[in-house]
Amino acid sequence: TWGIHNLIMSFAGKTLCVIGSSGYVGSNICREAASLGIKVFGVSRQGGKPAKTFAPWSDKVTWIKGDAMNPSTFQDALKESQAVIHTVGTLIDTSLTQECDPGEPGTYEQMNRDTACLLYTSDAADDLLCVDLGGRRILKKK
Repeated sequence: TWGIHNLIMSFAGKTLCVIGSSGYVGSNICREAASLGIKVFGVSRQGGKPAKTFAPWSDKVTWIKGDAMNPSTFQDALKESQAVIHTVGTLIDTSLTQECDPGEPGTYEQMNRDTACLLYTSDAADDLLCVDLGGRRILKKK
């Protein structure tokens, strides 16, 4: 099987940008990549290390504040990277819990679909290897 370790190993010698780096999946990808000596940009709404992260690997990640709905907020990291992994997502759909319409902020569509589409279509993502772990698609622009 082609697991996450093998995927991350394929970025050896490259710069990796992880969108959603403060979440469970994103922080573990950052940890694995940084531990392997890969240069990592971790992008999240908070812009810092994930809560309760004091391990030495976290000092090897460049933590950036960015809005997944607005890739221009972290375009410098994208331009410096050769690959990006999108891990933004939600399991709880606010369109069900708060009676929102699909696509509104916080809904499954907005968090899981729209953030990935905006990233992929942004000018800053040209020439990047784009990976979305939710759909397990690996896309190369251009």
